[in-house]
Amino acid sequence: MAERPEQLPEGHLIALAQKRARLSGRKAADLAGMSEGHWRAIVSGSRSISKGVWVAVRGPADTIARMAQVVGVTPEQLEEAGRADAAEELRAELAHTKPTDEISGTKPSSAARSLTDPLAGLPDDPKERIPILRERIRILSEARDAAEGASGDDESEGEEDKEGDATSRLPGPVRQAFEEGQVEEWHLLDVSEAGDEGMLLIAWVGPRPGPDEMRQLQEDAAASRRRREGMVMDMIVALHEARQALYAAEDEARASGELDEEMPDDDQ
Repeated sequence: MAERPEQLPEGHLIALAQKRARLSGRKAADLAGMSEGHWRAIVSGSRSISKGVWVAVRGPADTIARMAQVVGVTPEQLEEAGRADAAEELRAELAHTKPTDEISGTKPSSAARSLTDPLAGLPDDPKERIPILRERIRILSEARDAAEGASGDDESEGEEDKEGDATSRLPGPVRQAFEEGQVEEWHLLDVSEAGDEGMLLIAWVGPRPGPDEMRQLQEDAAASRRRREGMVMDMIVALHEARQALYAAEDEARASGELDEEMPDDDQ
């Protein structure tokens, strides 16, 4: 079975902001003016075209900018995720529209704060710090699990696999191009590097790429994997810091008699 393409940094960033904003995939897609399936494919970085076969999905700059605006991701965060093109689009869009919090009811930096600095902006009162830290720990735990592949990004994945139709789940215009015979040649390419476990397949429309193009595709895939591994390590460190701060706040609250009930264990 082919390995599922890894989630791209911008998709990971948007997914976390979406969770923080408590927006369903359908609601977020509606706000962005796109289909739910397309939203999920860009967020996860892949789409299933048949049982065990995945293709990589990378959203264009203007689409990523719309998605980022809906969930409150800033241009600076997009730049950090390697999408300077989308950041430029978002800046231009923000200059002509209302702030993101007026559109979706979210604060632009809320998700990023939990991920990059879980101790930022904490109140002095330990009892007030506890629920904030618990929420940040929840976000970090879910983000880590998603990044490590412990949870799926596409709720309809099982249905896609059952259908077994290589084109039925493609975006409308792309599917139509296949059905009408406009795509005369396409290939599934293995862009995994030597020593990788499993295979990383992408769909390539047109003549089979030459050696130079294949090397570039493999380098891009490897760079994406390294960025994701780095993000996972950053989240593990942030999660440890948040848990230590939570334990300290609980101890402080108990010592002052402010913690009058047992708090449930945080996510592991």
